Amino acid sequence: MEPAKRHPMIQSTLKAATWVYAHVSSQKRLRQLARRRTLPVPTISFGNVTWGGTGKTPCLHHVARMINSNGHTLLLVSRGYGDDEWKMFAAEFPHSLLAVGKHRYWNAMAQLTSLSRPGRFEVYMRNAVNHQSMESTTPDEATNMNDMTDSSHPHVVALLDDGLQQWGLKKDLEIVMVDCYNPFGNGLLIPSGRLRELPEVALPAADIVVLHHASHLEGPALMQLDAIITNLMVSMARPDTIVAHSRMRLTSLPLAKQLHQHLHSRHQLKLTLPSNAPSNELVVGLCGIGCPQSFRDTLRQAFPHHDVQMHAFPDHHAYTAADLTPIVDAVRNSGRPVVVVTTEKDYFRAKDLLDDHLPSLRVALCELEFIRGGELIKQRVDRLLKDD
Repeated sequence: MEPAKRHPMIQSTLKAATWVYAHVSSQKRLRQLARRRTLPVPTISFGNVTWGGTGKTPCLHHVARMINSNGHTLLLVSRGYGDDEWKMFAAEFPHSLLAVGKHRYWNAMAQLTSLSRPGRFEVYMRNAVNHQSMESTTPDEATNMNDMTDSSHPHVVALLDDGLQQWGLKKDLEIVMVDCYNPFGNGLLIPSGRLRELPEVALPAADIVVLHHASHLEGPALMQLDAIITNLMVSMARPDTIVAHSRMRLTSLPLAKQLHQHLHSRHQLKLTLPSNAPSNELVVGLCGIGCPQSFRDTLRQAFPHHDVQMHAFPDHHAYTAADLTPIVDAVRNSGRPVVVVTTEKDYFRAKDLLDDHLPSLRVALCELEFIRGGELIKQRVDRLLKDD
């Protein structure tokens, strides 16, 4: 509901809650900035200023592939909401380090320490696969961590997921995603709007701003948004900030049971649709992501002559069998061919449940590609790795 249409009591409550959020967030920001910690490895952050999906995960994976191809070891530092994103990362980069949990700095330091302790890495990976406690720092390790130097773990790069609001961690490269479907919401902070921080406060920290789903906007609208952000960065004495444009590209629609055969070669694949089915085929999209509109548009572009229906749930939704009943019924009773497609995030979040109820499920493998600024970003990342 639009703010102007809300009941006055609701508006007053939201206004008060927003003031509290702004005050608490501001104090937390100042407190953490005053005692920032530095990981002893190059650290790249991926974040956003709004609540919900903005393309952080595909951008992180894009940069991770770039770094991985140079022979560096990846360290994912993530809160781990929903159990989907870190599982996606572990599946594509099985030899990476995973620091998943609330205390990002100490989790990351524990994994860096494990590199010099025979046997700890193997134990950690077993725990990570089973999603046991990943906050396993011992008192002795905590004492010794501060003495670590860059030479203790050469060629490791930390990727900080959802890192913009992690003010207590120093970043060597700050990448901020802006979703062109809804760049800044209604311009209000949570809970009155979608903003986690005001753009004029958050964006000056960015080394790179990526306007994601840029192809969704018409030329003049995209140019206007680009100009707003560019002018803001110049006014904040950050004229060197890269403003890039990106979009999602569907690379493959494998059966879920064949997914692992495609994960490591998606960028080499040419999209092949599941079948040359008649135009009366029903395509059902299942997702619980921050921007379901983008998934809907992806399916409509892939199946332009088919009936596309969406079953969208909230971001990081924990699926139950009841959620899947309408889709299972559609497959059984529609009287026409049905293709059910979900996202990687959704599949990794509820793999067993989806496999049990939807044996012919397909997973949309997508990758982020840059329309503008990709080469500049690569140069910036290469420079960081060269200095490592």
